[in-house]
Amino acid sequence: MTLLYLCSILLQAPNILVLDEPTNDLDTDTITILEDYLDNFKGAVIAVSHDRYFLDKIADRLFVFEGSHISIVQQSYSDYLESRAPKTSQPEPAKPNRLTYTKKKELEKMEIQLPSLEEKVSSLEQQLSLVTDYSKIQNISSLLEEARQNLEEAELRWMELSEKSES
Repeated sequence: MTLLYLCSILLQAPNILVLDEPTNDLDTDTITILEDYLDNFKGAVIAVSHDRYFLDKIADRLFVFEGSHISIVQQSYSDYLESRAPKTSQPEPAKPNRLTYTKKKELEKMEIQLPSLEEKVSSLEQQLSLVTDYSKIQNISSLLEEARQNLEEAELRWMELSEKSES
């Protein structure tokens, strides 16, 4: 439903877009299409998002709100966060990057679990596209949001464990 509304707005060729968490309800392919569209958009885009990658991709300028102070920053969101990180004079001691037995088992479990989580998200997306009853849409949407969050957390953990196992 959100995607159709967004498409109908974009077809009207606006000269300004105000987007509030635009990536929350979109799949990765649709987010990529939106990023490409915004990259070529001739108007102004005001976006609020917790999606760092999305902000890095589309934002030329950041308005940073800190208390009652607003500063304008001409850099990517990731660069801004990096510049705000406290600088340490001494490097941190290197941590061993090998996996313990328990973490190896967790990685194996994650590799089995990820496809079923992806399938669950896909199934809920398909169910959502077929339903027209508002209460069912709300129910499936909340299940879908939870499933996407579980998938994202599992993918992040899998990547973390995979990187350590490759070291």
